[in-house]
Amino acid sequence: MAELTLRGVGRAVAWSNEFTEAHMDGEALVLQAGAGTDTFKDPKGEYEAASAPVVWFAVPEGDFVFGAEVAAALAKTFDAACLMLRAGDDWWVKLAHELAPPHDPTIVSVVSTPWSDDANGPVVAADSVGLRVLRTGPGIACHWRRERSPWNLVRYARAPASPALQVGLSVQSPLGPGCEARFSSLFLEPGAPVDIRSGD
Repeated sequence: MAELTLRGVGRAVAWSNEFTEAHMDGEALVLQAGAGTDTFKDPKGEYEAASAPVVWFAVPEGDFVFGAEVAAALAKTFDAACLMLRAGDDWWVKLAHELAPPHDPTIVSVVSTPWSDDANGPVVAADSVGLRVLRTGPGIACHWRRERSPWNLVRYARAPASPALQVGLSVQSPLGPGCEARFSSLFLEPGAPVDIRSGD
């Protein structure tokens, strides 16, 4: 799927690595990553991977919100469906619904500068979750929600000043044979909530 335009998001501007499967199912995008795919740079320097496939989109100038309803077939530890945000290769953010140890579907966020941290949020044992990343001034925020409930803040950090900021959709399976995820109700819109903790 070299050419991809998503309703509510726009045209893909770049791809990192290759999905083993990428197709539209109605207005939902189904993406599948192969075995041993991951995006992480361990703080201790013991592990580094940039093999997970990602499809990237340009963002509006100024503040914006980017999100989707995500449903992933989480079978092996660290299988995940992810929203990504990057400014070049040395700064990126990952917000994921991930099968974290011991075997719990968890909201996980990572900020790499370029070394990665790893922050496990709440366990969310649901068939699908809403994920959202946004830019507000020089800051970025990561949220999740269940169905149409208020947005829950899990990460707030500072973004580098970069005109080349991009957002992306990714799937990973570091220890498994592969993982498939469905991204629906996608949106990429200018503006951001005034209060990132309000649930709006």
